[in-house]
Amino acid sequence: MKKWPFEIEGIVEVVVTTCDASKGWNVALLGLRGGEIITARTWGRTRTRENFSKGRDAYVHFVRDAVLFVEAALCIKEQKDPHIEGSYAWAKIEAISRGGGRERGTEWEDWDINIREGQIVKEEVPIVNRGHNAIIEATVIASRLRISQNREKDLQKIESLLKIAEKCGNVRDCEAKVLVERLVFQNFEGDKQRKKF
Repeated sequence: MKKWPFEIEGIVEVVVTTCDASKGWNVALLGLRGGEIITARTWGRTRTRENFSKGRDAYVHFVRDAVLFVEAALCIKEQKDPHIEGSYAWAKIEAISRGGGRERGTEWEDWDINIREGQIVKEEVPIVNRGHNAIIEATVIASRLRISQNREKDLQKIESLLKIAEKCGNVRDCEAKVLVERLVFQNFEGDKQRKKF
């Protein structure tokens, strides 16, 4: 098994692109769980899960662009190329099913994520920004609203996190905050076709 060129510890949120036979590359958010074997879990009958199960090409990208995170998690997003511009690193992966189950009425499936090839594109001094972290957490919660057991509580959490993003985030974090507000709390007719939830 090929070794990852960097350490993955805890749960790391990445942007995954999977090949859709007819529509190009589907873009989504995926949590990689670190350990001796890197794993991931997909929830529901998503295109990522479908493409994984059919053994189609897939890439994971390590990015920091908050707007991209929001679009990948909450919007139907497609592109012609497998690579995400501005990635700090990427890896071509193979996803092998470990089996699945059902929780609170939603199907899930676990996957071993094996790397085929990868590249570190750029290295930077890591900067911890509360605004960025808050927008990522708000995005993850929003992406699970369709299976939420307490939607009102989750919406309150999202609102609280968006306040931190506005106070502490950089320009892109604040743009992402506006996008989350629009997709989650406002009901624009034009957004209905692009939302995943």
